Amino acid sequence: MKVVQTKDTMSNIYLDSVRIRHQVFVVEQGVPLAREIDKDEAHCIHFVLYSENKEPQGTGRLLPLENEKMKLYGMAIP
Repeated sequence: MKVVQTKDTMSNIYLDSVRIRHQVFVVEQGVPLAREIDKDEAHCIHFVLYSENKEPQGTGRLLPLENEKMKLYGMAIP
């Protein structure tokens, strides 16, 4: 397993993250797409866990806040 990160919303890592979040939150849990893919996307650090054969297995994101704090959310495992 390997964890990779990106802030680039045009990267394949980000797209893998969005695919997982869409499946888990929008499809399975019924969260509105506009609530799940939000204004914070470009400000977050997106993490994806990949298997040995490079398949995305899970995701999460960190949103930097003031005073060196961060918000961890969007954690999902399909």
